[in-house]
Amino acid sequence: MTDRFICDRTLGQLCKLLRMCGIDSGYCDRSNEISVIARRENRVILTRNSRFREKPGIFFIEPADPGQQLKLIINKFRLRPAVKLFHRCLQCNGRLVSIKKTRIQDRVPYYIYTHHVQFHICRDCRHIYWPGSHYQNMLRKLSKLKIAGAVDK
Repeated sequence: MTDRFICDRTLGQLCKLLRMCGIDSGYCDRSNEISVIARRENRVILTRNSRFREKPGIFFIEPADPGQQLKLIINKFRLRPAVKLFHRCLQCNGRLVSIKKTRIQDRVPYYIYTHHVQFHICRDCRHIYWPGSHYQNMLRKLSKLKIAGAVDK
């Protein structure tokens, strides 16, 4: 089984949910390039496009609801042990690493800087994350889906 995916343009929300769960998930909105990228990076293509239902290396997803799509992928590919919440960048799929608060003082709003202690940064795109209300909302969403780790937080 694999734990590396690439979502096509029909599954942008699923891609974000997979990244929330720490699952390596690329995104490509160019149908003529996605198979090249998938082969090069050893990824399974995820799609809702019925034209690709029976193609090798492609996993067709029936449910329209992103939450149900996420549960399907986690169960089908046996990914529960691989789930590590909030370890990937939602923007670019890069890995998140802890960063000292003093190193990002000029990159976050003053209120955020003064009210939060813990910060993470994407190694690739340098996007900064902190456990604010958006984090809590994502945690609730994953908890409702009964995704491992979300209920432990």
